Amino acid sequence: MELTYFVDVILPLSAPNTYTYRVPRDMVNSLVRGARVLVSFGSTKIYSAVIAKIHHKAPEHYTAKYLDAIIDSEPVITDLQMDFIFWISDYYQCYPGEVLLASLPASMRLASETIILPVFDNPDLESRLDDTEFKIYDALLQAKRMNLSEVGALLGKKQVYPHIRAMLEKGAIEIEEEVKDKYKPLIKKFLSLPVPYQSEEGINALFEQVQRAPKQADALLAFSAAMGNDFSKRIERSVLTKKYNLNAAAIKGLVDKGLLKQKEIAVDRILPNHQALDAEINLSSEQQRAFNEIKDGFAADKPTLLHGVTGSGKTEIYIKLIEECLASGQQALYLVPEIALTSQLTLRLEKYFGSKLRVYHSRFSQHERTEIWYKLIHDKDVQLIVGARSCMLMPFENLGLIIVDEEHDSSYKQQHPAPRYLARDAANYLAHLHKAKVLFGSATPSLESFRNAKQGKFAYVSLLQRFGQASLPVIEIIDLKIAQKKGQMHGDFSKALVDKIAQVLENKEQVILFQNRRGYSPRWICTTCSWIAECKNCDISLTFHKGQNAMRCHYCGYSLPAPRKCLACGSDHLKMMGFGTEKIEEDLSELFPDARIARMDHDTTRGKHAYQQLIHDFQEGNIDVLVGTQMVTKGLDFDRVALVGVLSADQMLSFPDFRAQERAFQLMTQVAGRAGRREKQGRVYIQSYQSEHWLLEAVRTGDWKKMYQMELADRQTFSYPPYCRMIKLSLKHKDQSKLEHAARYLATGLQQGFKEYVLGPEYPGVPRVKNQYIMEFIIKLQPKTNLAKAKAFIKQCSDLMLQEKEYRSVRVIVDVDPY
Repeated sequence: MELTYFVDVILPLSAPNTYTYRVPRDMVNSLVRGARVLVSFGSTKIYSAVIAKIHHKAPEHYTAKYLDAIIDSEPVITDLQMDFIFWISDYYQCYPGEVLLASLPASMRLASETIILPVFDNPDLESRLDDTEFKIYDALLQAKRMNLSEVGALLGKKQVYPHIRAMLEKGAIEIEEEVKDKYKPLIKKFLSLPVPYQSEEGINALFEQVQRAPKQADALLAFSAAMGNDFSKRIERSVLTKKYNLNAAAIKGLVDKGLLKQKEIAVDRILPNHQALDAEINLSSEQQRAFNEIKDGFAADKPTLLHGVTGSGKTEIYIKLIEECLASGQQALYLVPEIALTSQLTLRLEKYFGSKLRVYHSRFSQHERTEIWYKLIHDKDVQLIVGARSCMLMPFENLGLIIVDEEHDSSYKQQHPAPRYLARDAANYLAHLHKAKVLFGSATPSLESFRNAKQGKFAYVSLLQRFGQASLPVIEIIDLKIAQKKGQMHGDFSKALVDKIAQVLENKEQVILFQNRRGYSPRWICTTCSWIAECKNCDISLTFHKGQNAMRCHYCGYSLPAPRKCLACGSDHLKMMGFGTEKIEEDLSELFPDARIARMDHDTTRGKHAYQQLIHDFQEGNIDVLVGTQMVTKGLDFDRVALVGVLSADQMLSFPDFRAQERAFQLMTQVAGRAGRREKQGRVYIQSYQSEHWLLEAVRTGDWKKMYQMELADRQTFSYPPYCRMIKLSLKHKDQSKLEHAARYLATGLQQGFKEYVLGPEYPGVPRVKNQYIMEFIIKLQPKTNLAKAKAFIKQCSDLMLQEKEYRSVRVIVDVDPY
């Protein structure tokens, strides 16, 4: 008896489980784990899902539907990648479909589209349709078929389902589901000489044939110039027409006569800007020592932490390690915390790895991301992937090395939506799956990694001198209390900082100014009645953006025109409180009208190539002063930066989070490291009202040991990571009263299991976002706590709460290892 085949599939949806489908007999031989299939899900929709398991066991609680179709003959998700997806789902308490959704580029996630068709043989139909329905039906008779978005455009509204439902009931229309492959290779037309003419004599013969067609002769001359002496060379047709301003009809004429051969070829959307050079890295004695110690750590089969100060030459060591990995035929993954870092880094790496390198991040189009995905699977020459945290979800088959650069950075934590994974920690498990080596690098390692190194879980390698003749910058703390008392302030700038900027600009050198807040002013307040402009959807003040003349919410995007008068009492006495990067840029322009000033923050880097252009302009000396948020602190390497200014250290020092001191030290040390990275020593000015704060002194002296000792002692005293693990539960609901009742109900259950280690429920700093009230729990898991059992208990408590009819609409979000 022939066995019946079933497959468990992961749908790229927020669905709790895998789902089982029955396999038609004619598809059995085409089954492969990791390939995409089309499945019906729900009453009508069709989705592409990924095969997770092939077996012979029918589901117990429902009748399995049949697969509709098999899309791929080969896997698009590798076996180890599938295992990684399930690990992330289990560890970070999310659904496999949510991980798949974060993994696959959108153009690989197919879903059916509802197509509306007219019914022609329904008598007296038109008399039963209202005006709107008749408008739709009349358009359908002309177009034969329409999708929902086209109906919406016709009516000028988004909600069209009521009209469609009514027309279905009246028998005026039929609907069907249609699936289209969104990804299409980029096809370009190339011209070449027919084989008989691929010689000097052949070219001359072609010119003789077009003597009486001057435009075709011009086109052939341009082709010959572009071809050079390579008679078999292919020339892209569009490049030829643009460069030489050729007549398209003339080229068509040459092709039609058989004098040129035209061929359509699939080309890469993204190619390296440079071919690999025969460049060689020469390590200094200190770098060589660190390199050897890293290799020792790898040999001991340990994750390795490279603690290298800014400008110490960590990147050269990374390149050496990647070279060895690629030479052994394995793949390498180079993770950076921000997209901003990839452009400058890529230019350096391309010199060594050329076409073996691909960059992958969210600023690329979906077609570009899909193309790189397929390249990694099918093109064995692509061995090195560089990019942000999502790169680790790509289909690696033979991963030999993972480098997590700036490993301390909070950008490695996915905050929203699920999966809320921490790429730094997940890299360890990914390396375990592939039996690969993993290296964490930072000038300011996270406390977790530093403690792992102290305990021997990680190998520890230090590189505490800058490369070559470069010295660490001189750091000065400017006391704003004294500066204000003495009248030595120019707006938000101390006189000492302004004087130093003037000196640096006079010397034709560059300045970076760091302020960790974008916009012009974070608060507008009425001095008459104390009214503050607040978001209508969130419990947060609106930030004024002067360039848009609007008040904007950075949580939900709500905006309103900047008011001329108080919206409460009508007074025109409105005062701005605080300052952001936009205001700094404006004030600098007034202080230094001849300086070329640019801003790097979320508002100025929305475009696909905006980061790259800003970095290029600064590197080429077209910008004198670069003002920015955290983006300017991370890993950028510029030759001529003589001064770095931190305009408000107090915001970082007083942030309400147990990691505030650690992050403040990291941010200020990192941004300070942008100064004086070559022969000339740089200077750093840090403005603060808390000039005697111990952390600022640690930053000034570079005393990282003191920072780690102080912070680790506090964390141990109050039981915070790395001395415990944490899970954060967030409850959300639009009804504040219902939310509070649900939180109290959940608290009772959690406290039975975790006792005093449950903190909350409490409202966070912003208690309402997008009209949803939020309450949070922090659960501290002590070192001997069984993590799997703790997660299971938390889920049990959450499920019990959600089973109560009153609380079913409350949303529960689990965040394992919040960061």
